Amino acid sequence: MNTSSITCPADKKSLYRLLRTKLQGVTDGVTDLTASLANISALLNQALPDINWVGFYLMKDGQLILGPFQGRPACVKIGIGCGVCGTAAARDEIVLVENVHEFPGHIACDSASQSEIVIPIHKRGRLIGVLDIDSPVIGRFDEEDRKGLSELTQALEKLINGGNGCEDTKAGTEIEVTGGKKDRLERLNDRIKKFISDRNWDQDQSRTPSNLAKSISIEAAELLECFQWDDVNYNREHVLEELADVLNYSIQMTQILNVDLVEIVHSKMDITEKKYPVDKVTDL
Repeated sequence: MNTSSITCPADKKSLYRLLRTKLQGVTDGVTDLTASLANISALLNQALPDINWVGFYLMKDGQLILGPFQGRPACVKIGIGCGVCGTAAARDEIVLVENVHEFPGHIACDSASQSEIVIPIHKRGRLIGVLDIDSPVIGRFDEEDRKGLSELTQALEKLINGGNGCEDTKAGTEIEVTGGKKDRLERLNDRIKKFISDRNWDQDQSRTPSNLAKSISIEAAELLECFQWDDVNYNREHVLEELADVLNYSIQMTQILNVDLVEIVHSKMDITEKKYPVDKVTDL
C-alpha cells in the first residue's frame, strides 16, 4: 500500500484524476472495508482544500450509522430523509448544498460547516451508504466537485463489488443493503402484514404456502389475459391491478416462509449472472 504524501494539483479535474489513482493505492490488497474507508477518508482529508469534515455513513437497521471519518466528532445516527445525508440516501442521488443553513432540516454536527456535498455509495446497485464532505466555506463545492467525487465513488464501488480490496464485508463492517427504495418495500411489507392481521387472516389455517402459490398462479394467468389479443392496446389500469395482486401474494409468501424478498432476488441474480456472463452471451 502506498502511503506517500500528496502534491495536490490546483486544477480540480487533475486533482480528482490523481485521487482515483491514489484510491487504488490505499486499498490495494486490503480486504477489510472499514480499513479501506478509513484510509480513503484520510486521503480525501489530506487532498481536498477548504474542508472540515469528510467520512462515511453506512446503512444499518434502516438508518445511516457513522463510519470511518476525519474531523470533529459527528452525529452517530441519521434517519433516512433527515438532513443532507439522509436526503441523499432517500433520493439515492448526489446532494450538493451551497449553504447548509438554507437547507431544510440540516443537521448541524459541526457549527463550522457552511456547505456540504453527499454522494451515495452502492453495492450491486443497492445503496449501502454515503460519502459526506463538509466545508467551512459557503459555495465550496461546484459541478466539478460533483463530477469528480461521483467518478471517485464509482471507482470505490468497483472495489466494493469485487474489483480489489474491500470486496468481502463479512469480516469487517456489516452493512445493511438497504436505502430509500428498500424502506418503501419495508413499509409496504408492514402495511400488508397489518391488513392481514387486522382481519385475523393470519389465523386462517388455509393461508398456506401452497394456497398462496395457487393465488399467485391465478393472478398471473389473469395478468396474461390482459395481453391475450394485443401487446400494445391493453387496459393499463387492469394490468396494474393484476400485477399488484401478483406482487401482493408474492410478498405474503415471503412473510409465511420468513425470507427477505430483496435478498432472495439478489441471490438469484448472482446465480443468473454467473450462468450468463456478459462476455459469453450472444445477441439474440
